Amino acid sequence: MPRILLLLLSMLMLSACQDSLVRPETSPHYRISTDAQLVLHRALTIPAKSVRVRVQGGRVMKMGSIDIYYPYCELEVNTLSQEDQLIQPDRFTIYKVNREEQYSSLDRRLAAINHGADNILGYVSIIGYANEYYLRSVRQPDVTRLTCLHWMDPGDGYYPSLAEVKQALGSVFTLEE
Repeated sequence: MPRILLLLLSMLMLSACQDSLVRPETSPHYRISTDAQLVLHRALTIPAKSVRVRVQGGRVMKMGSIDIYYPYCELEVNTLSQEDQLIQPDRFTIYKVNREEQYSSLDRRLAAINHGADNILGYVSIIGYANEYYLRSVRQPDVTRLTCLHWMDPGDGYYPSLAEVKQALGSVFTLEE
């Protein structure tokens, strides 16, 4: 009898250490499953000489008008074209999910406060925390990936949560699990 009690107690202790598999959509640790569906509700145009179209706050955006510190998503295709490319409303299967960090150093002049010293050249680094959703569609095989990201200071960074991704997509897309 003591062996069974010891075994049960050991199993209970091990299960207490186990990470919870259920996380809310607001958690940056929430992961959507493969075979989830990304539904595009309206046609999107990828500009000539580009392979992506960007969406933030449910609106199609040009790169220069995106606030990179808030989540935004990029729908990507394989083919670089000299003409606009039209992506039709469709249902894409997410067959792979990946997380990636993108690094950038911004060259900025930093003011030196020490004893009237001249300005010094400094580098400020930011990191793009990205969720990559690899896509498959029989009707539009050139559409390959949806990348949702935001840029943050290295010490404060986290990957966009599913709730933040859905907010970035707005009514342009729906993520169905």
